Amino acid sequence: MRRKALPKHMRWRYRYVLVEWRGNVNAGQVMAEIRRILGELTCRLADVRVVGAGVGHVVIRLRREYVWHLRAALALSHVPAPLRVGLVSGTLAALRRKSKSPINV
Repeated sequence: MRRKALPKHMRWRYRYVLVEWRGNVNAGQVMAEIRRILGELTCRLADVRVVGAGVGHVVIRLRREYVWHLRAALALSHVPAPLRVGLVSGTLAALRRKSKSPINV
């Protein structure tokens, strides 16, 4: 028996975060660093997912309440290149509109 979908006001709200860097870093290293700093439990609670990746950037989806946790984790990261949050948006379409460079998703 299939359950009914939750009403819109009861669903989780997500944000899409564009993380950018310059240098020799890949998306796997970025996610490993985020998991190392935040911990496995917080990553599960935040529902951190990689939506898309390209050269010099990765798009991460996570719950709205944990965006500041992600910003703090990127500030504390020890990957060879500095990581920064480029944009935060509620939808992928808006993230593409706001971005100056093409985003692969």
